[in-house]
Amino acid sequence: MNVKIDTQLYNLGNDYAYFTAPVYFPNGVLITNVTWYFYDGGAAQISFNLGRYNQTIGGVPSYQSMTFFLTQGAPGYGIGYANTIYTGATVDNTQWTYILTVSLPPSTTHTDYRFQCAIIEYEFPT
Repeated sequence: MNVKIDTQLYNLGNDYAYFTAPVYFPNGVLITNVTWYFYDGGAAQISFNLGRYNQTIGGVPSYQSMTFFLTQGAPGYGIGYANTIYTGATVDNTQWTYILTVSLPPSTTHTDYRFQCAIIEYEFPT
């Protein structure tokens, strides 16, 4: 069972859980940075990914990861930065659908691993 509470997302299941949300950008903007806020209270890792799906009609959509962050280090509240966008930093809404994915380990105490928010920065073309 997965629960969202008090603006923090955590996983009450027995295995990793994947949470995905659509991200809507103005067409043509340049994605410059992604920042994730989280609490990592154990040895397992939380993964964060900004990606896109090709809007294929009648076929299988292809997925591309644009940037990725994996927690590591001492337990506690953290901030993850991804200021390198590996693929397709310029948004093309005619061809792609954009998503944010968070993979959370099980949190038996409700406090072990929590996702708080993501901030995605972009610039309008000049």
